Amino acid sequence: MRISRLGRLALVTGVAFVATFSAATPAMAEEIEPPKEPNATLIEAHGNKKASDLTNKCAEIKEYEIYDAKYDYWIVEAPARIGKIQIDFKVPGEEEPLEVLFWDENLYPGGELPAEPQEGRDAAPSLKAQEAPGEDEEEDIPGLDAFPLNDDGTRLLVQTPAGWTLIKSQAWILHDQDGNVTYKIGGTCPAAPPSGGGGGLPVTGMNVTIMVVAGLVLLAAGGALFMVRRRRAVQFTV
Repeated sequence: MRISRLGRLALVTGVAFVATFSAATPAMAEEIEPPKEPNATLIEAHGNKKASDLTNKCAEIKEYEIYDAKYDYWIVEAPARIGKIQIDFKVPGEEEPLEVLFWDENLYPGGELPAEPQEGRDAAPSLKAQEAPGEDEEEDIPGLDAFPLNDDGTRLLVQTPAGWTLIKSQAWILHDQDGNVTYKIGGTCPAAPPSGGGGGLPVTGMNVTIMVVAGLVLLAAGGALFMVRRRRAVQFTV
């Protein structure tokens, strides 16, 4: 009888322990903070390339309404939606690289990750561009911009002033697959060289001067030969 009572007591104690542990388990799981960017991959790529050094896609880029011949253009491609890209450029005349940030406003409002990074994935891409945050106050850079090339955010067009050199870039890409995904600069269109004549053929002052002088020399030589020939003809007749 004593053993039976001890068995029942052990059974009741065991059930109570299991119930208490099971009830505590969900509370313990809720205290674990989930990753902030569960579907974003950060990838770095290094370049030291100008727009003129990469695959020329001017035939495509010139078809877009936003095209302006005085800027460089860079096509960025990825197999999943591009949330944000930071690119370091070497700017002519500047010693330090310029860090530029491009982001999808629906995914990274103000360039920062929201509390729910997946909320904006159903909205069409809305791209912004500015100098990356740093110690100094960020400035608006004329000619710096970005444009979506499709509705799913996997292709975008970066616009920069002419002559910038891409040093390195890093991208936050949202995806639903295992492992990392890659991105690339899928093509560029360098700015057109400066030209005169309001868009016509390039004209330089030196070339025009040489041509005019050469014409005058030929004209003078022809006139002199004509006068010599005529004088000889008159003398022969007399």
